[in-house]
Amino acid sequence: MEFSPPLFRKVITAVLFSVLAVVNLSCDFPSYDSPLAGVLSIRLKTISTEIPFAATNDLNAANNFNLTINEVKANVSNGSYVALYEDVKAFGRTDPTIVNALDKRARDSSLIIGEGFAPPATYSGVSIILDPALLVTLQGYRNIQVNHTSVFYDNLVFNGHFSLSSNDTTHIIVTVLLDSLLQKQAETYNYVLENPYTHHKFFYISSIY
Repeated sequence: MEFSPPLFRKVITAVLFSVLAVVNLSCDFPSYDSPLAGVLSIRLKTISTEIPFAATNDLNAANNFNLTINEVKANVSNGSYVALYEDVKAFGRTDPTIVNALDKRARDSSLIIGEGFAPPATYSGVSIILDPALLVTLQGYRNIQVNHTSVFYDNLVFNGHFSLSSNDTTHIIVTVLLDSLLQKQAETYNYVLENPYTHHKFFYISSIY
């Protein structure tokens, strides 16, 4: 069966609109009037005085403590959310993103853990699902076991109100206090997300700009 050119264009247009409708229904994006999105960039900052940073950006660097990022979401104040991926070029997260918390970029707050286009709106915070590695590697050969403690959860929710404007970029810096997060034992580290007495979090939003 052959289609004439006008009919062929109509069929293609209908298919494209159907695909876009399915995509929009499958995402929990808020509705907004402006066609110009902004960019949200979530970056990791590591503060560490006891464990040295890596000299390179390699995941297999001599010093590494890898974090597996399974999901990053920006939470809109109306209850919806926007999923953020590896960078603005990504259309989804088919595989988890792995980052080294000892990457030298994390020392400088420039290690991106989630980024993407988002509608102009008021946001209430960020949610990140991550899993820590079970080993810290130092000097390329010293592998130190990491134990999960009773205070362990993989869904980290950060409250922090901010607004995103059309054609603008908002940076959210998530800081980790690594010397507190990884508490040294005799031959291992304990992975502790918060102070059990004060409930002070060792991951937190330190800056929004």
